Amino acid sequence: MTSTESYYIKDDKAEGFIKPYKNGKYSFLALLPNEEVSVDSYIDSLSGERFIKLMENKSSEDVRVSLPKFKASYSKQLKDSLMQMGLVECFDSNKADFSEMTRDTKLYVDYVFHKTFIRVDDLGTKAGAVSDVGFLDCAVEFPEHEIFLDRPFIYAIIDNETNLPLFIGTMMNPEN
Repeated sequence: MTSTESYYIKDDKAEGFIKPYKNGKYSFLALLPNEEVSVDSYIDSLSGERFIKLMENKSSEDVRVSLPKFKASYSKQLKDSLMQMGLVECFDSNKADFSEMTRDTKLYVDYVFHKTFIRVDDLGTKAGAVSDVGFLDCAVEFPEHEIFLDRPFIYAIIDNETNLPLFIGTMMNPEN
């Protein structure tokens, strides 16, 4: 899929674009690390502050984009991770206290399972519980930048008000 987008983002290790969705609340973002920078090393350097700075420093420049159609999913059992972060008592049948939720039985958490998915194609984007959203029509002009997402890249769906990602992932093999 090719299009011309109007927001260009760049730092010393990557460049990318932002594509606002029609509703104006959210945008699709893609970051393509420089050829000498692996996706993993770029992700390691991508702190919250760095991500927000990228968003704040976006420039209104035309970007010719070649974006592959893709879909990805992720699932994980989170019990161990949550316990490592200190959320322990809710998993312990002797210590958990959910008495405000029910008085009939003693509850505790047995497991927490997390699953996400994203699909980007000609019809738009579908991600998790996010509704299908179509792409904006773009004016045809000579672009100032070209980005071909033909090697591993980072993608995100961002909240335009907070500049924070709602979904974020990597596409390691965009050719397939």
